[in-house]
Amino acid sequence: MDALGSKLAAAAARVLRDRFGEALAGIVAYGSYARGDCGKHSDLDMMVVLRETPLRPAQRADVVAPALAQFRHTDAWKEAVAAGFWPELSPLVLTVEECRRLPPLLLDVATEGVVAWDSGGVAPLLLEIRDRMACAGVKRVELADGGYYWDLRPGMRLGDVVEF
Repeated sequence: MDALGSKLAAAAARVLRDRFGEALAGIVAYGSYARGDCGKHSDLDMMVVLRETPLRPAQRADVVAPALAQFRHTDAWKEAVAAGFWPELSPLVLTVEECRRLPPLLLDVATEGVVAWDSGGVAPLLLEIRDRMACAGVKRVELADGGYYWDLRPGMRLGDVVEF
C-alpha cells in the first residue's frame, strides 16, 4: 500500500471505529489501494468486521452510510481529491462468524488485505485463512487481460469437493 492508500485507510478506519465502537472487531483494506495499483477513480475497498449484528447484509449499508459521508470530510480524502483522485469508500460489512465461513471474497482479502485496525481477532483470522489456502494448494492464476481466477485445488475435477 502506498502513502496515499495508507492515509485513506487510516482515515476510513477512524471514521468506522467512531461509527461502530465496541461492536467493531477489525477493518481491512483490500483491492487496488491495498495492492498499490489504484487509479484516479478507484474505490477504497474496506472489509468491516463486526463482532456480531442483528442486521441482514442488505440492511448494513444503511448503518454504514453516515460513516461514508463523514469520510468525505477527512483531511486524507480532501488531500486525495486535491491530487486528482476520487476515493469512494466501499465497505463490505461482515461478522466474525461470516468471515469464518470463508466467503470467496476472503481469498482476495486474505492475500492482498492490509489490516487498518484490529481488536485482536481479524489479523490472526486472515493468517489462518492464508495458511489454509497454502495447505490446500490454492493459487491465484493471473490472466493476460489483467483478470484472474482462483485455482482452489490443482487437478480438481467436476464434482470434487474443496474444503480448507
